[in-house]
Amino acid sequence: MREVPVGRYLPRLRRLARASAGSLASGDARVRATLRALLAGEASLDLRLAPDAALFKAFCTACPEPAAASDTPGESTCETDHLLQTLPPPSRNLVLLTTLEAYSVMEAAAIAGCPPAEARRRLDEAWVFLAGWGAR
Repeated sequence: MREVPVGRYLPRLRRLARASAGSLASGDARVRATLRALLAGEASLDLRLAPDAALFKAFCTACPEPAAASDTPGESTCETDHLLQTLPPPSRNLVLLTTLEAYSVMEAAAIAGCPPAEARRRLDEAWVFLAGWGAR
């Protein structure tokens, strides 16, 4: 079995989780839950993917529903962060995977566990929604 250097990718996973969850605390809690699920055997790494993509896929499947954005002092109150929170979690993760992490649509689809055509549709819908807010 191939060893996956999970620690190398934790800073990127934390960044993705924080952006997806809308707060530092919620994002870090999702990372901890993902790591616990991996250690307990409740989630696994897809060894067909690159190590970082395998860890992100475990994150997307082990903790699919991020918490709502937090208004705790010190947490982000940026309008963009709140706007991202209005997207359904699968679409939000696809947007973040393709922008923040610079994965292709095909790679993001593999990480999110959906067919590429569905990923493209979700991304198109998300961008139309986000562009509509920018026009207001």
